[in-house]
Amino acid sequence: MTVLVLKTSKIPSGILFFLGFSLIQTPAFANEGFEYGGYWRVGYNTASAVTAQELVTRKITWRDFVDTLQGLTGEASDTQDLPGLKTTRHSRSPTYFQLRLGQRFSNGVDAKLKLDSFGPFFHELADTSADASTKNSLNLRVRDLYLSIPLGVENTRIWAGSRFLEYEDLRLFDGGNPFDHNAYGIGVEGPRYEAVLSYNKATRTAVVTGANGQPVANTQQNSTVNTKDITIIGRYELNPWRALQVKPMIKITNHAGAPADTVSVIQRKEIRGSTEAILGAVIARSGRPGYWGNTVLAVREAPSGLIGRTDQNESIGDDASKAFAKQTNLENAAERNAALRGDSKNFDTTFILSDTANIDFPRWSLLTGLWIEHDIYNTPRQLWKLNNGTMIRDEGNFTKKNTRISVGIQPVYFISDQVHAAFDVNYAMRTKRLSNIDANGLIMTPILRYAMNKSALGTPQIYTSFSYGRYDAETKRQPDNSYKTTLVTTQTGFEIWF
Repeated sequence: MTVLVLKTSKIPSGILFFLGFSLIQTPAFANEGFEYGGYWRVGYNTASAVTAQELVTRKITWRDFVDTLQGLTGEASDTQDLPGLKTTRHSRSPTYFQLRLGQRFSNGVDAKLKLDSFGPFFHELADTSADASTKNSLNLRVRDLYLSIPLGVENTRIWAGSRFLEYEDLRLFDGGNPFDHNAYGIGVEGPRYEAVLSYNKATRTAVVTGANGQPVANTQQNSTVNTKDITIIGRYELNPWRALQVKPMIKITNHAGAPADTVSVIQRKEIRGSTEAILGAVIARSGRPGYWGNTVLAVREAPSGLIGRTDQNESIGDDASKAFAKQTNLENAAERNAALRGDSKNFDTTFILSDTANIDFPRWSLLTGLWIEHDIYNTPRQLWKLNNGTMIRDEGNFTKKNTRISVGIQPVYFISDQVHAAFDVNYAMRTKRLSNIDANGLIMTPILRYAMNKSALGTPQIYTSFSYGRYDAETKRQPDNSYKTTLVTTQTGFEIWF
């Protein structure tokens, strides 16, 4: 998800009016009163259903046109992302809603509530849950529900409750900081530091054995496990130079579990628990007016099997290929769950580098983005390769390393203070292919918008854009259920802040 940066300004009634998009903290001892704010993005997303050749070779009837529109609404490129890669924000789902409510009392205590339209209603899933499907559904979700209390030390507060921690955004890419976290717990925050203790839970299938010690074959008898994840996050800000803020960060998660149900003839496999950690730093740049950016450097140690297992497309190829893909997905899910349960004490390592920048000039601005992740696996992964535009297994070849790279650039020209023209270019690739959908792609998106202010982000705005994606494998599903190396989408809508 894209991180929203909220700016505040006072109005005579004392209500704080939120504008913009990411996370800005309310000053520790601001005046008491009610505050509200929010963000609403609504649009119409389509994917190409009729090619130019078809338009000139056959007559399109009104029924064809209606059927095409009905098919287009569910074929946005947001649902056909390049797995494991960051891609342009402008092909994302066009509909998103967020509402913020807050009350500051006379004793300085803050009560915060934030709702949005993305994911499960509450923090029922850990960040690294193998079952991420509910995270992508359009449901109302409680992101924040907590109390914040001032401590005796100036500008230091303690909070407790449910809170979604969002840090520096990648801007051009539809993905956030690796330290972002759903927190259900307590935290302390000051002008330069933050410490969080969080609890999350997720329900997963357990590995069970029968009375004879053999795995249970009947899936009806499989018991489930409530995984309990404890996370600690620490962050501190240094200012070695006036133009730079260096923010070291650490995030450690311990996964443990207990059976959610019991069956007399079934014995749950031991839940030993597992641990993963991310250590790194954010380097924020604000050297001069009109220029800002940040760089994230991090290393992640995850239980072996949790990363680098890309699911297959079960709809591509003949019956044998579909059956193989289905079996592979089951094995991948089992490996990820086993990793979280602690069945293996080995680790996979990921090195992370991301960078974003915004440079302003009198008549135009420039947004740039870079994202690199290099994985080192403890267990070798099966390789795939291209064969005449189709992905096939590279029999007998495996890898223990993989690098994923996304590069984005978006120049914005100000035709006037309100009318902006932009051109977003995003290239995403990986050095090794681990799935039948691991394509590399180039996405180009011209954008025209009417905005309320002159900025590279152009917010609030009414916009229309056209995305053309070119991929090196036939992995993009068309509305007729065929697969091609191209995908064309359009996005039209508006964004407002209130």
